[in-house]
Amino acid sequence: MADLNDSGSKQYSLPPTLMQACTNQYSTPNLNDTPLSSNVISTSRQILYGADNGYAFTPYHLQAPHTTPAQMGHQTPSVPIPMMHPISTPPHPDLLMFMHEVREKLQKLDILEDILSRLVDMEEHCNKLDSEICGIKTDLKAQTSNIVSLDKGLGGLHSKLQEIETQNITLTDENYKLQEKIIDQQKRSMRDNLIFKGIYDDHDPTENTEETVKDFIKTELGLESKDINFHVVHRLRPRQDRGPRNILAKFERRKDRNRVLEAAKKELKQKPQYYVHEQFPVEIIERRRELIPILKDAREKGHEAVLVEDKLFINKRRFDPRQCVPQINQQHQQGPRQPPSDHGPQQPPSDQHTPMSSKLKFTEFSNIFQTYDVLVFVETKLDDLDIIDLPDGFSYVTKNRKGATKKSGGIVIIYKNILKQFISFIESESQYVQWFKFQKCLLNCEKDVLFGAVYIPPENSKYANTDAFEEIEIELLTFADKFDSYVSLIGDFNAKTGTRDDFIVPDESLIGIFELESDDEILSYMLDYEQLKLQNIPLSRMSECHCNINNYGHKLLDMCKKLNVYIANSRLGSDIGIGRTTCKDISVIDYLLLSSKLFSLVDEFEILDFVPLFSDVHNAIHIVFKSVLPHDEITHDTSQNSTSIKWNDNNRNEFVNTFHNSQDQLTNIMNDLENIHTRDTCTQQDIDNITGEINELFQNTAKATLSKPHYKSRKKPNSKPWYTNKCLTSRKKFHKARKRYNIHKNEVTRKQLLETSKSYKMVTNQAYKNYQFDFEQKLRNTSKKQGKEFWKILNKFVKNKDEKSEISVETLHDYFKSMNENNVHDEIDIDIDVNNLPPDIEELLNSPITVEEIKCAFDLPHYINTE
Repeated sequence: MADLNDSGSKQYSLPPTLMQACTNQYSTPNLNDTPLSSNVISTSRQILYGADNGYAFTPYHLQAPHTTPAQMGHQTPSVPIPMMHPISTPPHPDLLMFMHEVREKLQKLDILEDILSRLVDMEEHCNKLDSEICGIKTDLKAQTSNIVSLDKGLGGLHSKLQEIETQNITLTDENYKLQEKIIDQQKRSMRDNLIFKGIYDDHDPTENTEETVKDFIKTELGLESKDINFHVVHRLRPRQDRGPRNILAKFERRKDRNRVLEAAKKELKQKPQYYVHEQFPVEIIERRRELIPILKDAREKGHEAVLVEDKLFINKRRFDPRQCVPQINQQHQQGPRQPPSDHGPQQPPSDQHTPMSSKLKFTEFSNIFQTYDVLVFVETKLDDLDIIDLPDGFSYVTKNRKGATKKSGGIVIIYKNILKQFISFIESESQYVQWFKFQKCLLNCEKDVLFGAVYIPPENSKYANTDAFEEIEIELLTFADKFDSYVSLIGDFNAKTGTRDDFIVPDESLIGIFELESDDEILSYMLDYEQLKLQNIPLSRMSECHCNINNYGHKLLDMCKKLNVYIANSRLGSDIGIGRTTCKDISVIDYLLLSSKLFSLVDEFEILDFVPLFSDVHNAIHIVFKSVLPHDEITHDTSQNSTSIKWNDNNRNEFVNTFHNSQDQLTNIMNDLENIHTRDTCTQQDIDNITGEINELFQNTAKATLSKPHYKSRKKPNSKPWYTNKCLTSRKKFHKARKRYNIHKNEVTRKQLLETSKSYKMVTNQAYKNYQFDFEQKLRNTSKKQGKEFWKILNKFVKNKDEKSEISVETLHDYFKSMNENNVHDEIDIDIDVNNLPPDIEELLNSPITVEEIKCAFDLPHYINTE
């Protein structure tokens, strides 16, 4: 038992019974020990040391000597008899369990050495890992610093690459312009030249080519050639087909050259072996080769087509060879438009829409009507005969450019019909601004708000006018004073203002010198910019545009300083402190100008991302004003999208039982009624609440017991039957390119965006043209042969079939009355006795009209009312 108490070992306490047995065992042997105590000790040894313990001190009972000494000699020597085994009794259960736990714990203690050695190995391994991790951290820091330096270098390379790309685009553009200038110079130097083909060539080096050409002009063209003089006449290099070499003749006078060319077109039609034409540079010849098949095709289809040098005009409009579909049906003649003729060749119509109206067919463009209440578009290129097809609930006002040779400029304002009672449009003489006024109750401000939608052409264009800003300024002062209103201008000013101030800080010393302290009106005018400070609007402006200020920019800033209007760009909304570019990602030329009191009414201001479908180069401006519409002026839609439940008489009992089982809801309703009954007053809100609870109870009971009607699912008809799968594919490509450009803005992604946008427009326009053409042909065919089908097609376009006709009953009465008037001359006296009609009158009236009867009718001209 000493082993259990060694140092480092856990102390264990033995039960009292076992401790007493052990004490007796190692004490002085007592021969009077009972067999039971010996049995306990034996059992303990068996548990501790096993059955065969080999313990040497097992006591024996020795045989006592005989008490009679005389008989000692007669006794035989006896062998010591071992002590009898004690009576075996079962061990104590607690003792067995304890000893079993002791054995298990001793076995676990033997494993400690192995565990200790393993822990030592693990510690050494962890130390090695720590050293390796430290090395990895050091390497990682070094790699991180290298990556940071590489990123900086890549950023510099990226900026340099963008500069190189920009320079490349600029150089490409300049190279193209230089090439065009060289081609133009070559073309001008060849204007007096004609090339003669097919003239006999005997390859005589002494040939006088000038006389040969004069003789050809005289004999084949029938012109007198004595007075025709040339600068140079010579033959060109030999032909590959070994035919006669062409002759190049440079005339001294342009009139002679034109006269010979016109004669050649007339006289050589029947002489295909000869040909006379103008001389052009090689580049123009290649362009003409591409345009000549289109020219012939247009003429075969009955269109007026003319090829002038490298420019093709079809129906008096220049054809763009970069487009896959020639726009050969557009009417660009000056004067009023003519209705289409029913005769002549019919081709799929080209894009008859103007640039503004043609965009409405795109889903992206029509979706904005669901977002905005007022839309302002500038540079719409509309005229007074254009009609814009808008969604239901919208109206528009246009101001188109007058006196232009082609469609350009223009302003369109589209607004919801619900705003008609709050918005009024003001006519003015200036073609650069369209004025409209909002009532003060709409924006919840002290005065009405005068808005001006502005489009000023670029200062270097042929439509530029240096007085445009003065016209807008004069009209703004006139209308603002007339209506006593705040002012706001929005649109394309084509003005680059940079970050210069749009206000003037007055000199306080001058105010004192001129004694202006007492003049409140002048002080409020001079210190109007202080209103921006009170509204926490920054006075300084920011801009991503790094362009120099142009003349229009100086004019715009001067106008702002005079009128006390301020540029909202970089001062409001998400654009605050930024001044995002609005044109080609380079410059800021589109602005929102506001009076100082209107800044607090702007809830949102943002320069949206560039979308080529909306504009070729401009970004849209998103503005939200805080508005309060009077409730009595708004027409609410009380219709609810509730699911109807059909009554089933078979479920009547179930409905009643379910209703009665809703005890909680019934109790609440009764309590509310009791409360109202005990009070002196009852409000409308109380009645509405109880009515709603009762309604909800009936609705819930019906939903739980009654069945809902089954409706057949109907496929939603396609609102755009012309929209093909090809349109959908090109649209997906466009949006993918748009998202890529918004993430990585550079020249490459911008070019891809423009290309996909152009492709999307062309595919969609072509699909729309084909659909229009097929629809037109279908209408023409059905109108002549199938009247019922014709009206069936037209009735599909009636938006509101329940709409009553505007024709009054009196108008219809007068019309049919005039149709049924007796047009027979008064001299004719028809006296028919209806009582004495012949018996065969019915057969006579029902018989077909003969040719003789018709001839007889035409022989009586005096019976016809010529009126």
